[in-house]
Amino acid sequence: MKNLFLVLPFIILTACGSNDHQQEPIAENITETLDTAAIADSVISIAAPTDLEELAEDGALFQFHGFQLLVDTLEVWSESHLFDCQDSDTTWVSLGLGYGIADRTIQFYGDQLTDFSIQQSYQTSVTVMNEGPHCDLYNWKHYNSDWKNLTLNNNKIQTLKYGEEEWEVFIPVEMDDLIEEVRKNCGDEWAEHASKASSPTDYPCGVSVSAIYIKIQYTRPGFDALTTKYLAFDVPMGC
Repeated sequence: MKNLFLVLPFIILTACGSNDHQQEPIAENITETLDTAAIADSVISIAAPTDLEELAEDGALFQFHGFQLLVDTLEVWSESHLFDCQDSDTTWVSLGLGYGIADRTIQFYGDQLTDFSIQQSYQTSVTVMNEGPHCDLYNWKHYNSDWKNLTLNNNKIQTLKYGEEEWEVFIPVEMDDLIEEVRKNCGDEWAEHASKASSPTDYPCGVSVSAIYIKIQYTRPGFDALTTKYLAFDVPMGC
């Protein structure tokens, strides 16, 4: 990842689509408790269309144990738009410019499940802006929201939309620590520029959503244990 973004369009596209923080596990301070109100007793089997993989060519298809989730018209920074989530606890997806997973419809296809639930949360990070170029602190401190329940209805899941109020939420930090982190990642000139701000949300600093998480929990047919999976979507900042 490049923390310092240049004005050249090609460089912006490359930098915004590859974030090193996608290798990190889900933040520990995100609530991991299961909300029983979100659990459906069972999910009816819904057969996938024969052209499901073709439908995913302009989006993303996530394969789980006995079911698939399809998001159409989603640009992802990956050679394949098919993601096998069966053997990984967390699947990271880097989103392309101008695309997001918030306020989207996800199609559900698959076998009958029990104890199925799906929830969403988001993460914010600090960026330093300079009328085009920006220094993004993806690997520093973050605000992580609580989990909110999503509903599976007629094999469709509608994700949550975030407004300006949610985008600018952050945790209390010392500005000296923030400026030193900017210096470490982007150099002295950027640190001096960031020192003009009185808080993380004061220009030239800013806070915005940097990741959106989807948590899926279910019990597979023939199994007693509850399976928990995460989809983690990188959101380009300042692009």
